[in-house]
Amino acid sequence: MVLTKRQPVTDLLSMDLMQDHSHYDRGGLQLSDFVASSFYQGINTIGPGQWLTDPAIALETIMAKEKDCYKDFGVTLQPSQWWKANLTKDQQKVFDHYGYNFARW
Repeated sequence: MVLTKRQPVTDLLSMDLMQDHSHYDRGGLQLSDFVASSFYQGINTIGPGQWLTDPAIALETIMAKEKDCYKDFGVTLQPSQWWKANLTKDQQKVFDHYGYNFARW
């Protein structure tokens, strides 16, 4: 079987092998919480709390990339048609850093 990138093969998933774990007990889950929170805080300009892009940008050295590109690999904008996301200029800053070029579209 050959897997195609970005196309999940649900036949390979087994619910019997999946387990639920608290992030309090698992360091790997704590790391994923940190990354998700950094990006959330970096683009959530209208939410409660302090808005900062620095943490999300500082993760660049550990972000996944393909052919030296983070866009659509380590960092993916959803919806993929950026104009449907209705991002403000401030919200675009993190995505700009990771290779999205909003001026070009």
